[in-house]
Amino acid sequence: MAKKAPNPKLQDKLLKSLRHCLKDFTNDFDSWEGDAFLKQEHVEIPPNLSPPPYIVFLTFVGILEFRYWGRWEKTAWMIPVSYRDVPLLLSHQKFGFRIHSLPQSPPSSELVREMLVQLNRSLRIADGLLQSDIQEQLENGHITVVNSYVKLSNMYKFFRDSAKRSYKRKPSNPKVFKRDEAGNPIASVYSPWKYKTEGFYYSVAMIDAFFSRLEHLLILTIPFVRFDASKYSLPSLINSNWTEKYKFIFDLTSDKVALRHYEQLRNIKDRYRNIFSHGFFQKDEASLFVHMPVVGAIPAYLSTPEENIQLSIVPISQIAFRQICQAFDSFDRFIRSSNIRFGMRFVEAGLDVAFDSNSVSKYLEATESDAKFYNFIEYQSCLCDSVTNMDWWI
Repeated sequence: MAKKAPNPKLQDKLLKSLRHCLKDFTNDFDSWEGDAFLKQEHVEIPPNLSPPPYIVFLTFVGILEFRYWGRWEKTAWMIPVSYRDVPLLLSHQKFGFRIHSLPQSPPSSELVREMLVQLNRSLRIADGLLQSDIQEQLENGHITVVNSYVKLSNMYKFFRDSAKRSYKRKPSNPKVFKRDEAGNPIASVYSPWKYKTEGFYYSVAMIDAFFSRLEHLLILTIPFVRFDASKYSLPSLINSNWTEKYKFIFDLTSDKVALRHYEQLRNIKDRYRNIFSHGFFQKDEASLFVHMPVVGAIPAYLSTPEENIQLSIVPISQIAFRQICQAFDSFDRFIRSSNIRFGMRFVEAGLDVAFDSNSVSKYLEATESDAKFYNFIEYQSCLCDSVTNMDWWI
């Protein structure tokens, strides 16, 4: 798709609106000369008014071209400003957006609130001005995907372990709520399918969590196999279904093992996940019951090679659960020896994945050997910790 050029008139209108909205702000280095910087005092910010630090920076520095100070201890940047003649420092520090003032001219809480309301209003205008730049970065592959693999794995494990425990539980003894004069039970409640039904509920959630994790993993490992932003659109790949992601990573015409696992996973998805994700409806007329004389409503499919799950007390039995888990475990073992094995190590290390050409080149270079990739992960982990803690030592 061709890039849509920004509308110059609209951009000019937005810029004028932004300048008007921020008319009470001026770039102010003079107030912080000498030892004034060392005497800064923290200004309390109402939590509901704290803006995202990155768009504050892009608004003042990227659009309005304010000057700023760069990295400092536990600080990414500082922008010295005056708001209605009150000197302030806007900064991004380890725990988020911060404001500092001079001891001799502290802002009132009312002024701080007014400033933040005005600032947040302006950020919505800045968002419109930045959209063309953001779109260009997306199209050029200058993207990082946040690694949520561990969260999704924990979710998958929780539902799997819960299902396993439920299937193993034995039914409780009948609960007697009425007895005759001799003390013999004459009315009771018994739920023989209670825990198996709970196992079924957890199994459905487990399957959904597995495929969610699978789609996430397939995207994160793309740069370790092949990715060229001039040929592929990452947003399009993310929006594609899991089969398209799978086929992008694995060549099913030559990799017979990948094909076998694909077919197993597709069968599980078609038989279970799709049905429960689409209102308990199976393909074609399998979910329908037709009206017949004498016998009444009967399944539209009188006989099928597969069990009709709507006719089952527990649609996913304990045996089916075990078979599904075996297929999932087999796939997990396969990917750790497949062409995405290095990507798997990187993802399991909890590192976010970048898709720009420079990062992709580094990933592919590191996959030349196990030892080289181990050192690469160690370095990237240290770099990540440094950025997160704003230590800036690398």
